[in-house]
Amino acid sequence: MTFGHRARHGLPSLGMVLVDGRSPTVTDLSCQFVFNQSRKLLYSAITACHAERLGIDTGFLTAIPFGGTGLKQRSRNPFSDDVARALTDETNLRHLEELDLNDRGLRDIWETIVATGRRCSEVVELRLDCIGRYRGLAMLWHDQTKVGNYNEGIRIPEPIYHRLDARRTKTLQLFEKRYGRIPATAERPGLALFPSRIRNPNGRQPISYGHFNQRFKTWITGLDLGGAYVAHQARHTLATNLLRADATLTHIRRYLGQLSERMAEHYVKITNSDL
Repeated sequence: MTFGHRARHGLPSLGMVLVDGRSPTVTDLSCQFVFNQSRKLLYSAITACHAERLGIDTGFLTAIPFGGTGLKQRSRNPFSDDVARALTDETNLRHLEELDLNDRGLRDIWETIVATGRRCSEVVELRLDCIGRYRGLAMLWHDQTKVGNYNEGIRIPEPIYHRLDARRTKTLQLFEKRYGRIPATAERPGLALFPSRIRNPNGRQPISYGHFNQRFKTWITGLDLGGAYVAHQARHTLATNLLRADATLTHIRRYLGQLSERMAEHYVKITNSDL
């Protein structure tokens, strides 16, 4: 059976496994993305003369199939009111903490995502000194690598500031326990706020998105909310709530970081239903 045939029928891919051991499902959309992005990458190798320098035949680079056009990714909906309440309920949040066996900060990550609408990876990859006060205002500094914005600063609620500050204290204690010293001034900017326990000899490597996502899915399943939900929906929820509170798309784009036209239109459609 060919790769494309397996994709069209939603069958598991060959030779690939997810972090939990399951085989991923290859869809028409993922086929289109992989083939087209691979073609773009290989074409750039030709135009930049890398292929010639590396001795790779250009015929090989141009032989990869075209993935096609026209497929669109379905937009995620914001959380319903009931689901949003359940995902911020104190009792339920304690259950998420219980899944964090090594205290890597899963609840801190989730509450920061909810309060700020940041992408999950942007929060997971926060640095040790990502927070500070400027003219008395609580600020969060982060990288929006998906859209090429680095060291972006946004205001954050006081409870989130205190939560991240407490996490910073824990991370520093872990560093001191492991190395028998406090980090040097030059080391601090590179240290992860949510450091991984594995393959992390200098404290710069954060926990993986896969680690957070796996625990998040386990938590969601245990809450039995009657649907399949992902952390990214918190971003959509915040955006629609801001629109309903009379914020403009310009302000929301500036706060959340370069929303695509497709997502902006999706938010407007949802809030227009209030009419």
